[in-house]
Amino acid sequence: MNYDGATFEYEGKSGIGVIIRDSCGAAIASLSQLIPHAYQVADMEAIAATRTLEFAREIGITDAILEGDSCLVHHALTRGEQSLSPFGLLVEDVKVSSTSFCTLLSYKE
Repeated sequence: MNYDGATFEYEGKSGIGVIIRDSCGAAIASLSQLIPHAYQVADMEAIAATRTLEFAREIGITDAILEGDSCLVHHALTRGEQSLSPFGLLVEDVKVSSTSFCTLLSYKE
């Protein structure tokens, strides 16, 4: 499952994109969503990760590799520390959402 988030500051909007592939690499589902608020880029990446897990659960996926391109999100997900900042709370949402999956986190540069 690959996710990405984007912010369009001048338009005051953000968006996410998700693609879910099977073990052979064939696309089995995709999602894009426009969000009518311009979040910070790292926040959007964390929101996209959470939405990816929700979407996967909706279509019956239980075992997955979650892959994104944000080093900041990846490191926050793999560290044990918690933060009460808005970004930290978004990361906690991802962690909670991932508990119902056999999930491997991956970072793609």
